[in-house]
Amino acid sequence: MPFVTVFLKSILILLFLLFSVNLYIYLERKFVGHLQARRGPMTGFHGVLQPVSDVFKLIFNGQLVPDESRKVFFRLAPLFAFLPAYMVYLVLPFSRRLLLADPDASLLLVLSLLFLSMVGLSFSGWASGNHEAAVGSIYILTNLASFFLPLVVSAASISFLAGSLSLIDIVEAQSRVWFIFLQPLGAVVFLVSILRLIERSPYAFPYVDPELIASYKIEYSGAGLGFLIFTEYLNFFTMMGIFTILFLGGWEGIFEMPSVIWFLLKVYAASFFVLWIRSSLPKPRLEEVMARTGWMFLLPLALLNLILTLVFVTFVRPLI
Repeated sequence: MPFVTVFLKSILILLFLLFSVNLYIYLERKFVGHLQARRGPMTGFHGVLQPVSDVFKLIFNGQLVPDESRKVFFRLAPLFAFLPAYMVYLVLPFSRRLLLADPDASLLLVLSLLFLSMVGLSFSGWASGNHEAAVGSIYILTNLASFFLPLVVSAASISFLAGSLSLIDIVEAQSRVWFIFLQPLGAVVFLVSILRLIERSPYAFPYVDPELIASYKIEYSGAGLGFLIFTEYLNFFTMMGIFTILFLGGWEGIFEMPSVIWFLLKVYAASFFVLWIRSSLPKPRLEEVMARTGWMFLLPLALLNLILTLVFVTFVRPLI
């Protein structure tokens, strides 16, 4: 593929992600506002200009660099978090043809880039030279240790069931039945892990207001803060996109419609389901979520699901 074509497609993907994130921020605020008997933001007609005003405010605000920060790393940390989050969308397929690259192990590559982006977010707290920001970074790493492993194990069960690590092959393996019906336990583990990893209330432990204020972002302002917020939403969309591909058949639909539309409808439907859950549940204690839910509940269930999948693939499927 010519370099100019790749560059233009990369720019189009970035513009699409900017539009999608701003649209979701608006819908999230309004949905949560109405769910909690509030109006939400009202800048412009029914608050539609609020995300736009936030973007301009972040762009034109200057970025302050604390004296005690590790200045070079402090400036580069948002970029370290953003680049892996953006590179995911160069291999994440929106349809059979709408992607820039199709590596054989695209599932492994996407999960690796997602992990690196989250580590990059924690890196920004360390670079701030602020103790509260550093504690927020530790919260992110403990979140990753507790919930990313069950998510990966659930994804491994799907790869064994599909017989491939390619995201396109996984979607095509669901042409008859979506894997959410064959792997309901894996889908639940994957979805609960997403709820814990998105770092949004009620599970946003890096954002406990009385303790950490703004967590690892406490020292950031202007464009640097904008990059970190944008990266958080990109990671959320990435996880919902992976969930759609692994369990909801990706771009496969039940009637004739453009495959890209099917994929985006599923991603947004799953995103609003997660938004509904997180807006309705109270905030649990940290040890309950990380120790009891992660290590004592999700990981054993994910391993059990993996064992059952291997038994099915090895012994039952050949008989069928």
